[in-house]
Amino acid sequence: MLPVGPIRQVYGRENRTRFTEDEQRTMMTLWSVFRSPLMIGGDMPGFDGFTLDLLTNRAVLAMHKNARGAHPVWRRKRDGKEWILWTAENAAGGHYLALFNAGEEDGEITVPLCDIELDGEHTLTEMWTGAVTGPADSVTVCLPKHGAAAWEVE
Repeated sequence: MLPVGPIRQVYGRENRTRFTEDEQRTMMTLWSVFRSPLMIGGDMPGFDGFTLDLLTNRAVLAMHKNARGAHPVWRRKRDGKEWILWTAENAAGGHYLALFNAGEEDGEITVPLCDIELDGEHTLTEMWTGAVTGPADSVTVCLPKHGAAAWEVE
């Protein structure tokens, strides 16, 4: 179950998630790339704009529907930061790449596409922002601690 949503009073009690927005995005990214059943916990009528956007992002939901063979590629420490790379095939064509900052500090990393066994240059669309990169043979991203980003790679 994904505990998402803002802090709010419900029936005289605090209904809250202890996860930051970045951590909620990380959970949704991970659950979607490996196609875990999505069960949402929270006061749905009270969801704010961030939470609604988190749960209704069409690109991320398409990844949840189309990802096949998802698996972690590597977990590495670089410059005191910890990174995790996942990939999956897209049943509609292409691939997915998901990157997680598992460390306690914000950081920047460049991931060559050969790490997910793709040669040459590809167009990458970041699924949370819609930003398009490429054609490129790598992706560079700045992520906050406990943050995530995911790309559709064509």
